[in-house]
Amino acid sequence: MKKRLLYICLLFFSLAAFAGDWSYQLGLGTGTPFMNPSVEWLSGSGKEKLSSTCFGWDTSIDFRPVKESNGLSLLFSYGAGYLNSKMKASQDTSFPDFSGMLNSVRLGAGKRLVDDERFGFTLNGILGFVWSVQTGTSSYTEFKRKSTLVNFSCMLGAEAYATYKLDSKWSIFLSATGLLNLGGTTTLKNKFLFASRNVSSKVDGSPKFGTFAVFPRLGVCYTF
Repeated sequence: MKKRLLYICLLFFSLAAFAGDWSYQLGLGTGTPFMNPSVEWLSGSGKEKLSSTCFGWDTSIDFRPVKESNGLSLLFSYGAGYLNSKMKASQDTSFPDFSGMLNSVRLGAGKRLVDDERFGFTLNGILGFVWSVQTGTSSYTEFKRKSTLVNFSCMLGAEAYATYKLDSKWSIFLSATGLLNLGGTTTLKNKFLFASRNVSSKVDGSPKFGTFAVFPRLGVCYTF
């Protein structure tokens, strides 16, 4: 997967490097992502469904080539941050809440619709890859539970990107990306710590199609 992402990134850079009439924006932004992933798997008592409401914080680096003659816009963005998840399981009442690392890659293409002396506005279609590694712990009378949840999702959506120019090089930007889940993988590892013994388990599931994620960001960018 990492090699495929690298090849895609190199393709985007190559398109910008070997064509004329391009300008480039390098941006640094931060925001509070929201998502509602859910996953299903088969357990001994039937089908288990885990739904969640996730809020977090992340920072991203954005590279945006723009073709000046027709407004064609490309995007490569990498974001990293922290995610808190409130969990609700359909059968397992001992399920803890989770927190941990959040990463995202966004690849986009679209068109710059407005570009005047102060304001710019661009719409991009986005292919996104979002993955997280979170842990949770809960304690009960009979045992203590430690869980690790690893999730990877491939997502498709759109981005609205607006800039306000401070001068010929520097701008403030505000962007909002909405993504729908197309598919992915989820792994849940549990360790139950009893007084006399420990029990471990692992289950694999698939993120539910159509769940969504929203990435709002505010930041600064430099044009060269």
